[in-house]
Amino acid sequence: MSTKYKEEASLYSSKKTLGVLHLFSENDQILDQSIFPLKSGDNFIGSSRHCDIILPYSSIDGMLCKISLNPDNEYTIEDLGSKIGIYRTLHDQLRQKLKPNKVYDLYPEKPFYIGDQYRCVFRPAPSKSTLFL
Repeated sequence: MSTKYKEEASLYSSKKTLGVLHLFSENDQILDQSIFPLKSGDNFIGSSRHCDIILPYSSIDGMLCKISLNPDNEYTIEDLGSKIGIYRTLHDQLRQKLKPNKVYDLYPEKPFYIGDQYRCVFRPAPSKSTLFL
């Protein structure tokens, strides 16, 4: 493993977890190892070993998309030019294909899709103020 990659991996693991990503198959089965932590800042998703979240499926691009989270509850998603596409859910369950390299708002609990095979749901980590309600 290269020194640069070790440094990047160490930096990612030291960031605060602000949420989780749940990944489901097309028939809504939760997949093995399908709950992934999402850290503060940029989270790169794809099949490449250089991604923060590695999805080892043949249909997944090396660098598929980027989910960015910040502590002020601002969440975004960006398709990094994937072949299979990223889709977000609009009203009435209509799907909108994201344009490559354009940033879109990411809404908690509102599904988005990796191609037509995987449904994903982002869930923010509970804030300290909601833990004791």
